[in-house]
Amino acid sequence: MERHFREIGSFLLVTQNVDGLHRRAGNENIVEIHGSIWRVRCTECGRECERLHLDTVPPHCSCGGVERPAVLWFGESYDSIVLETVRAALEKADVCLVIGSSGQVSLPVALAREARRSGAMVVEVNLERSEFSDVADFSFFDKAGSALPELWASWRKLIR
Repeated sequence: MERHFREIGSFLLVTQNVDGLHRRAGNENIVEIHGSIWRVRCTECGRECERLHLDTVPPHCSCGGVERPAVLWFGESYDSIVLETVRAALEKADVCLVIGSSGQVSLPVALAREARRSGAMVVEVNLERSEFSDVADFSFFDKAGSALPELWASWRKLIR
């Protein structure tokens, strides 16, 4: 999908996942709203960097501070720059796919609502009804691995 939409417009994958699987799958235009387990953040100076292997436990920054995973922990605020990037994309979005989320985290639900208010069609793909279901124009209750290929094949016919 990203390759196709990059050619005709734009594409942004916004994910709550912290595992880096989207990048390993080949996606490039990604916003990881909860951060990445493959990055560390210094608790002293705030510097972030990718750290695929730990030489020491806990790892330390060059400033001497302890590094922690660069992921959003309960009680922490979202990065305002990350949120502005997502909101700017949602204001221009034609379609917002919400895939495989229970909707138990309030911000992603609010973002889907923002996309809807901005005129985007919201499509939910989930195993069962979720907090997104009342926002969605269409809901497909199935596994993402089954529903997305079928949905994409149908859309490709429409957008050619």
